[in-house]
Amino acid sequence: VTYSVSANTITTARTGSITIGDKTFTVTQDAAPCNYMLSSTSQTFTSGAETGSVIVTTSSNCPWTAVSNSPSFITVTGASNSIGTGSVNFSVAPNLGTTSRSGSITIANQSFNVSQDAPLTSMTDDFNAPDYNSALWNLVAAVGSITVGPSSGDPQVPIQAGGNMQITPRPGVSGNKYNGCQSKARLNLTGRSASIAIVLAASGGAKTIFGVGKDFDNWVRFVIAPGNTGVTVSGKQDDGSDVGRLSTPEQLQITFESKVNGTQSSSGTSYDPQKHKNVRLRHDAQNNTIVFETSADITTWTVQRTVTIPLGWTDAMIAELIAGTSSSLPSPGPGKFDDFRLGQPLGLSCAYSINTTNANFSFNGGIGSVDVTGGGGCGWTAITDVNWINITNANGTGNGSIGYSVLSNNTNSSRTAVINIANQSLNVTQAAYVAPTLQFDQSSYSIAEGTGSLSLIVNRTGDSSLPVTVNYATSDTAVFLQNCNVINGAATSRCDYVGILGTLHFAAGETSRTLSIPIVDDTYAEGAETFFISLLNPAGGAVLGANKFASIQLTDNGNDGVGRPNPIDSTEFFVRQHYIDFLSREPDPASSGWVTQINGCGAGDQSCRLAVSQGIYSSPEFKDRGYFIYKFFSVAWGRKPTYDEFNVDRARVSGFQTPAELEQSKVDFIADFMGRAEFANLYNGVSNDAYVQQLFTTAGVTQISVAGGAVRTLTTEQQMLAGGTLSRGQVLRDVAESPEVSARFLNESTVVMHYFGYLRRDPDALYQEWITILTNTGDSKNVTNGFVNSAEYRARFGPN
Repeated sequence: VTYSVSANTITTARTGSITIGDKTFTVTQDAAPCNYMLSSTSQTFTSGAETGSVIVTTSSNCPWTAVSNSPSFITVTGASNSIGTGSVNFSVAPNLGTTSRSGSITIANQSFNVSQDAPLTSMTDDFNAPDYNSALWNLVAAVGSITVGPSSGDPQVPIQAGGNMQITPRPGVSGNKYNGCQSKARLNLTGRSASIAIVLAASGGAKTIFGVGKDFDNWVRFVIAPGNTGVTVSGKQDDGSDVGRLSTPEQLQITFESKVNGTQSSSGTSYDPQKHKNVRLRHDAQNNTIVFETSADITTWTVQRTVTIPLGWTDAMIAELIAGTSSSLPSPGPGKFDDFRLGQPLGLSCAYSINTTNANFSFNGGIGSVDVTGGGGCGWTAITDVNWINITNANGTGNGSIGYSVLSNNTNSSRTAVINIANQSLNVTQAAYVAPTLQFDQSSYSIAEGTGSLSLIVNRTGDSSLPVTVNYATSDTAVFLQNCNVINGAATSRCDYVGILGTLHFAAGETSRTLSIPIVDDTYAEGAETFFISLLNPAGGAVLGANKFASIQLTDNGNDGVGRPNPIDSTEFFVRQHYIDFLSREPDPASSGWVTQINGCGAGDQSCRLAVSQGIYSSPEFKDRGYFIYKFFSVAWGRKPTYDEFNVDRARVSGFQTPAELEQSKVDFIADFMGRAEFANLYNGVSNDAYVQQLFTTAGVTQISVAGGAVRTLTTEQQMLAGGTLSRGQVLRDVAESPEVSARFLNESTVVMHYFGYLRRDPDALYQEWITILTNTGDSKNVTNGFVNSAEYRARFGPN
């Protein structure tokens, strides 16, 4: 009974059954995995106290939790766990330091990143907009006053009219009721001043307050309040007539108040609306004091009071503009403010410049820096409103520099942002994401055949952060088994070059790899001949560039034509040709030993050449690669490979490879081999036991020896596959690499691979005779002699 189970799209497991005859067959299916999506993955906040929320979207029965990874300033204020779609509410504590900071909340195993700016070192507001600037100011009613009590405040929104901030206390209320605004961000007053113009003081018994504070126990402020509320005298003359009503106006007092570590003090004087129109709180960094100053014209300032403060006290403060009362008033009048300024103390002339106004980054991002030039004592800050730029060293005084980093751009669009530095703009542009792109460094190459080998560079541009792979293969248009003396403009891997095929592995950060193609310097006068190389099947997210295909032209080197010596008679040529025919690579320094061995024989003595040929053919390198490939065909399909099959597969495991690279090449080959239709048609539909049985039967073995000397029977291998100790690929490799299989196919493979290596073609009918000779003599020397001295072999390299 064959049955299918449709995909489970719900997040609970389910069961069903099939009735077969009088039996019930039960099917249990796992739940679909819970998928979660956050409404956003990051948010940036000012340096003040703020709140935020994130919506979690998921299926109705999927649970999730929210955990702050930065509890020192990020607090999850709502439910920290829930089921189904919901929201996570959180608060961000004020930043009391001098630099920006970042943290995160883990929500449903996903990261929500929180960035918080450093306290501002400059801020201005002329109150000319139609409404108060909610990006700069919070309502006191919403957050509580710093200077008059955490619980004060009344929900009356200030208005802006006539270029002034107007704050009207509410009449007829009791208790601390103060309306107004406080800065949304924390302010860095160190070495700076905060000033305001008081256009109109509140009347009717109300107070007008401008101050800056760290918390309820640490603040400084100007307070304009009634010294008296006015006096009205009435009476009668002796004749009983009224003397009239005689009134004195309300008298205002300006006081300079401070509270340092909970200790409050003050001084004051009569308020003069002209002399005291502008008020300023200035930090004297040298003496670490707060100086209360007033001015009629913002040019000449009068010191009213000086207060000593603790170090670091001014790093992160809140400014307040409020008006109100602590008692019920029948008709209080509004207070009006203008021109708030946080920055350099007036009288200090500051001019700023930056050394660059534009910065360009690739999608990978990176780091940058900007030099800032300012006058002595002139403070500055750097801010940006995007979360993909992080600023370090955001504050400074005089000359200095800021550093910043640009995160990688994983989108298909470029993006721009501005870093504002002392009101100077640095424009940052970042390119769109570019997938890793692989291509040859040229689209065509030309090389003289006497050069020896051609090196080609494969470049990776775009994203280089992850490992990627790409296959490569040479090809030509020559007719298969084309004789080497045919002149038709087509180079052939049988005569002119050594075909290469394999997989290039680019490690993370690696941007180029080199391929080498050995070239054969024959003595045929062929003219220019062309072959090709291609990049194929990129993986790991890579794509192919324009130069995914390259043509390679071979040119004669002037050492060609009838009458020229056949180059195979040259010792160096003979040895090199064996390396590239059997090992698919150029000789290494150790090859000089083969050259010395041949040169040690007397003239006309071919025994040394024959011994060298056998030595290279029977070397561990060739057996571990060429015979490795051959045996898979014998074990899986009970046949020998064709020349084309063998040549292609052997190229994957040949050449200069580290042990790790060779092992990976073998693993890749086995995976490809098992994916071929011939293998799939024969084995994919059979059980594990039948799979092992068929491999043993095809290979003609009843047991195999594996690494370490252990002997495994058919049953042992079946049990290990059934138990998950081995995979099907490992079983296939165990059988193919076993000494039993190696011995069984040794004679056949020796003869067949002589055809492949020396003649570069499939065996003809004579190969059975060679097998008989090898079987009868047990010595491959006669076989090697027959091939290496054959006319066909010599004809590969020249007409003589």
